[in-house]
Amino acid sequence: LMPRVNGLPAPIGVAREAQIHALRKHLDQPVPGLPHPSDHPMVVWMVDDDVAFEQLGPDGETRRRTHLLYRVARYWSTLPAHSVVLGTYTGDPPVPGLDCLEGQLHDLDANARRMLAQGPEAPWVPPATPRDVFDAYYDLTESAPPPDDAVWPYAPDQRGEAVGRVALGLLRDVPRLLDGQQLTRPLVWDGGEQAPRASLRRGGNALFLDIDALFRWPTPVFSSADGVATRRADTLWAALARAEAPGAVVEATLPLLHGREGQSMVPGAFSASTSASKSAAQVRGVVLARAVAAGREVAEELPAREARVRRHRQRLLEALSALIHTLGRFSAWDDGAIDEALVGAREALATLTTVVETSDPTPGDAAELQGFLARLPEAVAAWRGLW
Repeated sequence: LMPRVNGLPAPIGVAREAQIHALRKHLDQPVPGLPHPSDHPMVVWMVDDDVAFEQLGPDGETRRRTHLLYRVARYWSTLPAHSVVLGTYTGDPPVPGLDCLEGQLHDLDANARRMLAQGPEAPWVPPATPRDVFDAYYDLTESAPPPDDAVWPYAPDQRGEAVGRVALGLLRDVPRLLDGQQLTRPLVWDGGEQAPRASLRRGGNALFLDIDALFRWPTPVFSSADGVATRRADTLWAALARAEAPGAVVEATLPLLHGREGQSMVPGAFSASTSASKSAAQVRGVVLARAVAAGREVAEELPAREARVRRHRQRLLEALSALIHTLGRFSAWDDGAIDEALVGAREALATLTTVVETSDPTPGDAAELQGFLARLPEAVAAWRGLW
């Protein structure tokens, strides 16, 4: 329902502000039939439009967990020191598709080479899921990445089936990468619970235990002179909250299923300039959040982050080329169904290659971002005064 910005969906900051405005109107002039704090205690749970109130388990099954609302009620009664709970995710990572693509390409190439070595008639023996290896799923994480020999299995639930059948499924699955879907290492919930902890996790699953917290910190979106509107406003919002009120925002076990459908990076969906602007919007938003949360200097962080993304895109091109070559070897099996699926897989990987080639971030102006940060405290106070 929100307007698009330069052909892109509106940043979450814009959507969050619209929701707050609608809620404030309801608080002032109650809409009949809707909950209201004058009647009983009330929490506000804001979720992105691509999450569902269910989870993906380690067994690959998706189940609806009706006790989520009981968990919400328990948090409200047992976490009085915390104002906002940032929930977790299962399914596909809640980050741009390109930013979690490298690990998928690595896994798919290794699994495909394993299939080629085993042969189409052999029973599928997938690689073992790496043990005690941290997988951040986010290629641009500042944590140490998994080692190169760590490979997550494709179709571990099809162990023992004919390799040819499993390979056909892999080839037919490759186009799902265009939506940013996970083929080898989906996020799962093991049913456990972690103690609340400080977090700057993306806020597309945010439970406001204290309604006043909705009006304490904005979700700032900065529009640069070159027309790039920063994203990651929810992370910047969490950084502002933590800087002013440590402990107000925590991450807790409130998992929702995140799925990517209909977000395909098809030819023509993004022009070269739009793709570069989209990357720049992410980069600049992260830089702003890091500056507030960790005191990093924009003049150093912006070019470093841009260079990091450019190196990532180059690695993606190398990984795409390797996977295209590996998958091409399936044509030697002389299988009609395999050959047909291979055509679709190659087309999808060619599309991804084009998108990656045009997704180096447009260079930003560090002084412009620094000026925005300098004005931010005054802007936050003014924003708060409006409510």
